[in-house]
Amino acid sequence: MILGVDYDTNQISIVGVEGGMYGASIKLSVDGKLWWDRAVPLGKKFDEFLSNITEFGVVEYVYVEESLYHFNPKTTIALSFILGIICFCCDTHNFKVKLVKNTVWKKKVLKNGRADKPEIKEKAIKLLGLADDKHQDFYDAACIALYGDMERSE
Repeated sequence: MILGVDYDTNQISIVGVEGGMYGASIKLSVDGKLWWDRAVPLGKKFDEFLSNITEFGVVEYVYVEESLYHFNPKTTIALSFILGIICFCCDTHNFKVKLVKNTVWKKKVLKNGRADKPEIKEKAIKLLGLADDKHQDFYDAACIALYGDMERSE
């Protein structure tokens, strides 16, 4: 199983894909006004998820979208901090992590490195047979996992 991970400062979305087929998913989220108040509780939830990762089967790799450079430097710092927590937790539990640029996974999976949110959702639904009632981060994580699955099978 390949896990795809998409995140922001409020949540981490995880989708498992194996052999081009959707496997399982989970969304971990926390509340709080400031990102630094949410970061550690979000990291703890992710760590707990990795400790009890039974529904996803054997995980070969965890593919995570690289932190985006944002026009607001505070946002860049916050996203990089969350990415660091994700990578640290994966390493602690001996999961191999591969970081992937959003333009790279979009180009390989969607055939368009600049695909927008509606296109990502549409392709994820089509390629993996997903329901259309999920949050956008779910579709992003699904496509990231599909990218990893495609890369591993080459």
